[in-house]
Amino acid sequence: MLTGSLFNIIQNAKKTESEYNISFSCNPNHPIFEGHFPGEPILPGVCMVQFVRESLEIILNQKLNLNSAKTIKFIHIIDPRKEQILILEIKTNKTVDGLIETKAIIKNETTVFFQMRGVYTLNGHNLRFLNKWH
Repeated sequence: MLTGSLFNIIQNAKKTESEYNISFSCNPNHPIFEGHFPGEPILPGVCMVQFVRESLEIILNQKLNLNSAKTIKFIHIIDPRKEQILILEIKTNKTVDGLIETKAIIKNETTVFFQMRGVYTLNGHNLRFLNKWH
């Protein structure tokens, strides 16, 4: 939804079997910034959470649902006019009961802007049949 319009992926690199780095930029002219905030754009936190999900879907080539977020930290604001290149670091762990646990960080060379720990399932997967809830 947001990848290709608000977020532009520059490079998608697999570091290990479960670790990925995605270099990306934000489109400072995207309509979302007309309301958040005119003349002083700030990337909405919900868009960062959505970008993590969309990036995981690209990496895993599967549609996902975010089931829980154990931690979401918005550490510094992202002004898309100033932050030209950002990096999304994602670490994944697939559990035996079908969950995909993740740790994600959005940063640049010097600053961490966002951190998140989330649990995802495949889109349409019925949580009722999982052995435990995370």
